[in-house]
Amino acid sequence: SPTGTGKSLSIICGSLTWLTHHHARAPATIDKDDDRPVWVRDYERKQRESSVNPDAVAREKYENWAKSVRRKESAEQRERKQNARRVGAVRAKASKRGSEQSPYNSDDEVVAEYHSSEETKGDGEYSESVRKLLHARAQNRVYEDSDIDSDEDTDQNAEPEEPSISKIFYASRTHSQLQQFISEIKRTKFGHATPCVTLGSRVQLCTNDEVRTGCASAMLNERCLEMQQNGRSKRCGHLPVQRTPMLDLKDHMQTRAMDIEDLVVQARKLSVCAYYGARASVQQAHVVALPYNMLLSRSAREALGVSLKNSVVIIDEAHNLVDTILATHSALLDARCVTLLLDLVQRYFKKYWQRLRGSNVVHIRRTIALLRALDKYMRAVKTEDGGTPDVLVKGVNEFLHDAHADHINVFTIDR
Repeated sequence: SPTGTGKSLSIICGSLTWLTHHHARAPATIDKDDDRPVWVRDYERKQRESSVNPDAVAREKYENWAKSVRRKESAEQRERKQNARRVGAVRAKASKRGSEQSPYNSDDEVVAEYHSSEETKGDGEYSESVRKLLHARAQNRVYEDSDIDSDEDTDQNAEPEEPSISKIFYASRTHSQLQQFISEIKRTKFGHATPCVTLGSRVQLCTNDEVRTGCASAMLNERCLEMQQNGRSKRCGHLPVQRTPMLDLKDHMQTRAMDIEDLVVQARKLSVCAYYGARASVQQAHVVALPYNMLLSRSAREALGVSLKNSVVIIDEAHNLVDTILATHSALLDARCVTLLLDLVQRYFKKYWQRLRGSNVVHIRRTIALLRALDKYMRAVKTEDGGTPDVLVKGVNEFLHDAHADHINVFTIDR
């Protein structure tokens, strides 16, 4: 049907109405075997009624963890502010006295005064955290709460797995179509009560302007992963160590439908990453809008934490689905690339083969044999006049037979 006739709106109203009723529906308690004795059916019914829902338990555990994280980080923030005020008062007092033995003028005095257990045990003027902060300032290094946290405390604060609910996955070909779908949801009564998440790449969702302006789009993924591996001083500022800002972003996304632009704007207000915020909100979202390639690729779904279990999948513009599947699971390999690969693998094997394990040597030899067969076949396939290569369509088995590579198990190489 033509554009603008209400196709998306019809899908939205019907699917979201069903989803709302599905979430409100009580679990089924139908006995499968009616020929069993009554006391057996009554016993199983009571067992089901008294049993605890594991999803509800997991959800309660996650909510309790989120509340405890907020309380702890809020207390730590208040303590840091108090420490900063105390340190400022100490510095102002020392500057006013003009003493050369100020804690900030002598590292030895700081260590002797604030780290001697005999002298500080009865001194109630400064807390232990303030003394450690002063010592860190004296050594010209950043004070971090993780310096005084124990490993046991870190293990106890580990984030539990958030349970997933039934949801609707809406897939389309382009991000503009996804944005149009979200705008249609906003027009309905579901727009202000349906948690909706739009997944995209770092190119669309990155909120770090320094990375976006100084890095090409093709290198944005590598730059992002590189900054995550750096220390706190070089870490991306939109991935804070504290969890509260990301939890706040998830709360905003759970209250209304948000497209990519809305998500980026809200993430900038909270100074967090919209890309990882969207990924973290998938579990409790009612609607997840995503492109074809993220839905059809298993590796992409696993990387994003997307599970299609107990969910409904709606594919828009389905006439493009076959071409998208072929593009997702295909790769273009020309003769020049095969020759280059063969040369690189041979150089690598010649230099490092003595350091490799026996199984690795076998796999690399198989790879070299396969690349030699492909290189020889591509060089041999020419037209009769010696011009450009012919366009041929062959099955996998036929191609490997003609290339004299049918004796090589390519699946073992791929693994």
